[in-house]
Amino acid sequence: MLRCAKEKHGKKIEIPKAPYLTNETEAAWYTAEQFEALNQSAATFAAADLVLILLAGEAGLRSGEISALRWTDVDLAKREMTIRSNLVRGHEGTPKGGVTRTVPMSGRLHRTLVQHQAAEGDTGRVLRRDDGSDMTTDSQRTVLRRVAGYAGLPAYGMHALRHCFGSRMMNGGAGGKVVMRLLGHKKLSTTERYVHTSDEHCRSVVDRLLPG
Repeated sequence: MLRCAKEKHGKKIEIPKAPYLTNETEAAWYTAEQFEALNQSAATFAAADLVLILLAGEAGLRSGEISALRWTDVDLAKREMTIRSNLVRGHEGTPKGGVTRTVPMSGRLHRTLVQHQAAEGDTGRVLRRDDGSDMTTDSQRTVLRRVAGYAGLPAYGMHALRHCFGSRMMNGGAGGKVVMRLLGHKKLSTTERYVHTSDEHCRSVVDRLLPG
């Protein structure tokens, strides 16, 4: 904006430079153990709460993709979902990057979706607010705060669940290209930002690959 103003009016406008960060900060994320605690907590509430946690943490969906997901995008027989829409601030469009992708369901997510469908029906959005309106990022955060609070964990946010998914896939042996496709990234460098490695994982890798 400042550059446009400078070109239009010809005035001397000082364009501030972004501050240099000496230390790169790591995004908040949930460990595998914390994720299991969140699932146990969510299971004590409605099935929809567990579906929300699993869609982000066990399928890697973005917040807007969860809000946009319809039952027509879900194939319970094939145990897969087609991610073709993103819903943000009431605007529905294509997923970030403009790429539709297919995401396989874990057994736990599949079972929970079957239970949720039996209770809520199979038309419209998979998840909705109590009044029937579309979910928003704020309404998802409200659910996560309740679930995390009951589990005694911080409510980092929905993106922390997606980071958890990416890390579990990579640390579990999935290749970078596979994780990139599951997360809907266009560049491997973006996927690599989602990978978090604990000291325990580093130790287990060394012990497994360099025995004796």
